[in-house]
Amino acid sequence: MSHLLLLPPTVDARTEWRSTMQRAVLEARRFILPVCRFAQEKDHPENHAVRNPEGRSDRNSMIRGGTVVVSPLDKVPVIKGVY
Repeated sequence: MSHLLLLPPTVDARTEWRSTMQRAVLEARRFILPVCRFAQEKDHPENHAVRNPEGRSDRNSMIRGGTVVVSPLDKVPVIKGVY
C-alpha cells in the first residue's frame, strides 16, 4: 500500500520550492503537504551570519516557515502558503 499524502520537510523558504513540489506531485500522483520549518535568531549560535548584524534580535526570523498543499490533479496550490 502506498502513501496517499507525502510530508517532505524543507528549510527553503523561497517561493521557488513550490514548483519543485508541483513536479514531485505530478510524478508521485499523491497530495503533498511540504512543511517549511520556522526559526528565529535565538535558535542559532550568536556568531551565525545574519542579514543585518546591527539589527540583531532574538525575535528576528531566520527561516520564515510556511506550508502549501499541492494536489495531484494539477491544482497548485490547493491552499496558498501559510506563514
